[in-house]
Amino acid sequence: MSRTWCGGAWCEMNALEQLLTWMGDARLLLPVIAAMALLWWRTRPRMALEWGALVAAMGATVAASKLAYIVWGIDWQTLRFYGFSGHSAMSATVYPVALYALCARARALRWPAVAAGALLALVVGFSRAAMNLHSASEIVGGLALGTMVSGAMIYRWRQQLAIHWAPMAGAWLLAVLLVLAVPSVAIEDLLQRLGGALHAA
Repeated sequence: MSRTWCGGAWCEMNALEQLLTWMGDARLLLPVIAAMALLWWRTRPRMALEWGALVAAMGATVAASKLAYIVWGIDWQTLRFYGFSGHSAMSATVYPVALYALCARARALRWPAVAAGALLALVVGFSRAAMNLHSASEIVGGLALGTMVSGAMIYRWRQQLAIHWAPMAGAWLLAVLLVLAVPSVAIEDLLQRLGGALHAA
């Protein structure tokens, strides 16, 4: 068992729960997002910019949904929705696109790769519910938000998304090292503090 900061308190996680938490962690996925944008930038700058804009919009939407509850109390109590699940949204954004990009040159593997990425995102989302860190509605919302981003990228750029394995493997390795080396960032607590400051202003 290991201890991890879970939005206001330390919680115990077994090895599988820790792995699934890492899989949706911004420390792991943001370097991969940046690496994909840089690899596309050299030959497809417009696509790289759109990728960055969509990811930024997704992140802003997740943060805004949480701040709306913290600052103004905006929520859907009947659905137990108090903000999108960031882990779910990040996973549904990155994994389908990344796996599609890696398999884009093998036509028979493209859509199985997307399905595998979506399944990974579902598993990460389910783990958040199993650990009582988010409600079902927050997870479904996060998955839907991320799927809109990944779906838009694959639909619009499916003929140009291909990325070579070697640089992506390097990006994933760097991201894993970052997760191991950098302490967990309590984003939920940062949003709580920001929301408190906005509420008091």
